[in-house]
Order: sequence, then C-alpha cells, then structure tokens
Amino acid sequence: MSRKLLSSMAYQAIKERIAAMPSGSYLSARQCALELGISYTPVREAFLRLQKEGVLRQVPNVGFFIQNVDLTDIFQLFQVRECVELFALDKVFAKLAEKHMDQMRRLCGEQEEARRAGDSYRYTELDAAFHRISLEQLGNRPLLGLYDNTRARYQIISGQLLPLIDEDVQREHREFVQAVERRDLALARQSLQLHIQGMKRRIIDSYVSDRLT
Repeated sequence: MSRKLLSSMAYQAIKERIAAMPSGSYLSARQCALELGISYTPVREAFLRLQKEGVLRQVPNVGFFIQNVDLTDIFQLFQVRECVELFALDKVFAKLAEKHMDQMRRLCGEQEEARRAGDSYRYTELDAAFHRISLEQLGNRPLLGLYDNTRARYQIISGQLLPLIDEDVQREHREFVQAVERRDLALARQSLQLHIQGMKRRIIDSYVSDRLT
C-alpha cells in the first residue's frame, strides 16, 4: 500500500478519533500509529495536514493538541458557512439538476440513519457532503478549500453535535431540497440561511449551558 494511501487512511481515522475527544486534548502521533497498525511517517503526515487545517496545534518539544474552540470560533465558523454557502447557491442554482437533487435526498436519508445510530462523526461527514454540493458545482477551488478547512475545524466539536440534531434539523434539510425541486431560489436561500443560523444558535446555547453547569 502506498504511503499516500496510508496517509489518507490515517487522516480519516484520526479525524474520527478527534470527533470523540474534548478540544484541547493531547494526541500522540506514535501512539496513533501503533494503534492503527501503520508506520509513523504517514501518521505524522496526517497530523501535519490537520495542523494546516487548524484542527491540531503543535507545541514544540511536547506534541500535538486538538485546537480549543470558543464562542468567537463558533461565530466565525458560521459566518464563513453563511457567506460561502449562500454565495455558491446564488451562482449555481440554475445548474442544479435532478442528479444533484437525488444526491441531496440520498444524503438526507443517510444522515437520518446516522442520527438514529448515534454516529456523530458520520452524521457530520454526511452533513458536510450535503452542504458541499452547490460549492462543487461552482468549481471555485480556493473557495472550496476555505469551506473544507472551515468544516475541518467544525469537526472538532462534531462529537457534541448529535444531541442537538433532532427532527427539526432534518426537516430543514428536506425543506431546502423541496425549494430546489420547485426551482424557487428565494425560498431555497431563505431555508438555507435559517438552517445555518439555527444550527449556530443551538451550538452557542449548548456551549453556554455547558459552562454554566
């Protein structure tokens, strides 16, 4: 197996591990390599990739730690999401075809399965794929890179998200898809914006509540 493939496998495995750990936790590259049963080098490459994405921070002579996420980070992450996703939707709405709607519907169904199974990491990955569809059609690689880095940071708190996901969130996704099916840009835009803003409120309320208890 090539080192590139091993590095990609390590990257996915470490991301999933991070999703289940509190922010600020220490991660050992050597311990991860041992537990994954692969050599140190591809794991180290995965760690450096996550550091570049802002998920991990390296302390010299100590090691890697999961980045802390505070209220400012949450506000900024959702500001990026709202700006980028609405911009992409405006630009590509006329290009969204039946195959894209089929993809959205499939992802909605898979998200519901992940929610019922209690799999927060998979739910967050599926959610990213759902919201990425318009961006993929836009074809702006720098913008897509910004979005992917934002979602990577979002992954830090993904383990805390699933309790906040209920039928209302799933309904918001379905309403967005229905607006796209009706070719109603104004309604689709409104649905998407309200969904993003609603998730921001849920996460902030949960963040504040956790620190008051």
